[in-house]
Amino acid sequence: MLAGFSGVYAIICQVTGAIYIGSSMNLGTRMREHIIEGSNAHLRNAIDVYGIDNFMFIVVEFVEQIPELVA
Repeated sequence: MLAGFSGVYAIICQVTGAIYIGSSMNLGTRMREHIIEGSNAHLRNAIDVYGIDNFMFIVVEFVEQIPELVA
C-alpha cells in the first residue's frame, strides 16, 4: 500500500506513548523492515513486549521524489 512512496513516518506505542520517527524513500519497505525484520533493536523489543497491535504507523508527510536529485 505504501510501496514506492517516500516520506516521514512515526511509529507510536499506544501503551507507553513512545514515538519512533524516521524517513524513507520507500515507506512500504521501511514498515516491513521495522515490523517483520526488526531493523531497529529498540523498536523490535517494544513490539515484542507490547505486541504489534499496540503500535500505529503514521505517515507524517509524503515527500515527492525528484529523480534528478536521487543518487
